Amino acid sequence: MKIQQFIKSLNNTEIGKGGTHEYYVLVSKKVENIGNIFDPANHRPTFVNLKNGGTLDSVHITSGREFRINGLGDFYRRNNVNAGDEIIFERQDDGTKTEFFININTKENTIIFQKNSRGFEVLNSDRLNELMSANRYQDIVSYRGKTGLFEIKFKESSKKRSDSPGDTDFYSISFNGEDIFENIKSNEYLELSNSLTNKILKKSIIWQELKFEIDEKENISSTLYNRKKEIKSLIESVVKGNDYVLTSSVKGNVRFLSKKIAPIIPKTSTGNWKNKESFLFEIHYRTGYLLIKFVISPGEEHNREVLKKLSQNVPGYFSPKGKDWLVFYSKRFEKDLFSMNDDEISTEINNILFSSKYQIDSFEKEILNNKIKFHQQ
Repeated sequence: MKIQQFIKSLNNTEIGKGGTHEYYVLVSKKVENIGNIFDPANHRPTFVNLKNGGTLDSVHITSGREFRINGLGDFYRRNNVNAGDEIIFERQDDGTKTEFFININTKENTIIFQKNSRGFEVLNSDRLNELMSANRYQDIVSYRGKTGLFEIKFKESSKKRSDSPGDTDFYSISFNGEDIFENIKSNEYLELSNSLTNKILKKSIIWQELKFEIDEKENISSTLYNRKKEIKSLIESVVKGNDYVLTSSVKGNVRFLSKKIAPIIPKTSTGNWKNKESFLFEIHYRTGYLLIKFVISPGEEHNREVLKKLSQNVPGYFSPKGKDWLVFYSKRFEKDLFSMNDDEISTEINNILFSSKYQIDSFEKEILNNKIKFHQQ
């Protein structure tokens, strides 16, 4: 199996936020093998949509003065694509057939900067605007292997080019008091990862072209592995969207607590949960079915006894069958997430959480009313 990929970090013009309202990918002339991926016989390929399921047949190639991959408007809109997100085009040839695949790597909690002669333009300015105060923003970040003070300040609003329809805001960026403008080449991207636990400033790779060969079995295994990771991220996103706190999750199981009891549940487990919680809600997903269940972990016996007594007041309670891991409530759904697209998966997980919300709220109330009974370690 021969696999070729082209990966591009998107800008605002490509995603329709420029003056032309077009939706495409512009391929740099430096990309040597793009004509091998999209040869003349495949200028209107049908893509397998790895992000949403189904196929995408609106894409068409134009070449000449510029090489463009066009017809991506619906794909961008469906996935709420922002500047800095990475689009992945893949061609697979197995000797008998050729297939095309499309995917998007969403860069959440990431702010993208592009160097211009006047300063840095912010490509997803809405994310920066939430952080700015008095035309500046400061934070401690990692940059080039060092930790220090990142600062961005507003410089001016002016036209990028003489024919630009409007003004663009430009900023200066410094690290530990040193302006980094000269460290970045014109039109290069910087990205600031701005999650609560991971603040990193680094150069972005605007495009990549990859080529490799694998056997058929390895390809199936790799595709399944990547889809499992995507499904886990989807479930986690829905859980967080329902105002729950993610905890010791692993592949195949997404675990969580309500915000009110997350600080109360003792971390006295002797089991294999990373954060040693004595109790967690869990969504367990496998090919063909899902479970939502309430689990008491092995550990400090006093806290287990408190949890066991409180669990008996949960509607739908049943006596646990195990000795170490105690499941006292569960609900099974005969659903195969691996056959669903992203929207269907999100809907299904929302339905599962809603179906057990009464039980979740009931157990939360029991914990809050009896929190003084726990031994904390």
